[in-house]
Amino acid sequence: MAQAVARGFVLADELELSVYGAGYLVISGQIRCLGDILIDVDKVLKVVDGTGESTRIQTAWYRYNARIPGRGIVVRYDAPHPHRPVHHAHRFNILEASPVEQIEESPDGDWPVLGEVIQELEHWYYEHYDALSS
Repeated sequence: MAQAVARGFVLADELELSVYGAGYLVISGQIRCLGDILIDVDKVLKVVDGTGESTRIQTAWYRYNARIPGRGIVVRYDAPHPHRPVHHAHRFNILEASPVEQIEESPDGDWPVLGEVIQELEHWYYEHYDALSS
């Protein structure tokens, strides 16, 4: 996150960390980026072991939803859920007149961490800068 802020892509980090029952933490909120891109973050972390600085945590559930208000969703990454029991991403080409949803599954359980999602959106923003500006 700090690198994206330093590069100027992330304008504001409005994420909050809270306790969610015994042994769980929640990260939720929004990240504001260039191009009016908003990343809505909902993530549940499980405390695996340790205390203080040696605490180990693991993602238990997540959803990263990147959107541009008035234009639509760019991409949404979802943890497995009853309707789609594998990690997956929903992608939309919001720059077309009739955006089509593409779903990419990650059956091997490989999904991006939040920093990778931010990098992906930064690349997407610069790749589509001219279309976004018009």
